[in-house]
Amino acid sequence: MNDLSYLDDNGYYDADSCILYEYKNYNILRIDNDLSFRALAIKVYKNKIVDIYIFFNRPEGFKVLSKFLAKYGQFTDRPNDYLDIYNWNCSKVKLSLKYQLDLDLGIAVFTCKSIEQEIEMKRKKQLQQVLLTNN
Repeated sequence: MNDLSYLDDNGYYDADSCILYEYKNYNILRIDNDLSFRALAIKVYKNKIVDIYIFFNRPEGFKVLSKFLAKYGQFTDRPNDYLDIYNWNCSKVKLSLKYQLDLDLGIAVFTCKSIEQEIEMKRKKQLQQVLLTNN
């Protein structure tokens, strides 16, 4: 656990009862001789990983896309033809890769779909309780 630190410097839970950590082992951020990532963050809910965020320099975006295509195959959708956003939607995990020209950083986000659904159900229950309380 020495490689993890709170990303927001206070360790507080967010609105979804999640905590964000930054992974501080920079040796794992080098992929090969011509590609390395800038940072790795992990979003945790009830001691389970919800999201893994991988940040990279925007000019590395095409290299990252090439690696992802080789590793994960053709993306399942591209929401906008004018932005560099690519999504892979699998049965248990979804992956989103974004490296827009107007941003300095690109990001890849791996999301555990079952934990994401658990969080969404919790949100819906909280909303229902608020609505019942206000009636």
